[in-house]
Amino acid sequence: MGQMKRSEPKVTKAVAERFKEIRKAKGISQELVLIDTDYPISILEMGKTNVTITTIYLLCDYFGVTLKEFFDGIEIK
Repeated sequence: MGQMKRSEPKVTKAVAERFKEIRKAKGISQELVLIDTDYPISILEMGKTNVTITTIYLLCDYFGVTLKEFFDGIEIK
């Protein structure tokens, strides 16, 4: 087995799209997420950054979704 990659653009994009989908479904602006969490979700939603599992957990908690619900909604294309 070769060396493991530290990022996978398809996964980063899928996570970004999922958070954007959830945020919009909840009717919450990027600005409000920033005010409430001090996290610039706009950067995440552009798919330009890897996100830690802790950040995923905290954002899911903020949006009121479980990790299972979050990951069940992800499709890697």
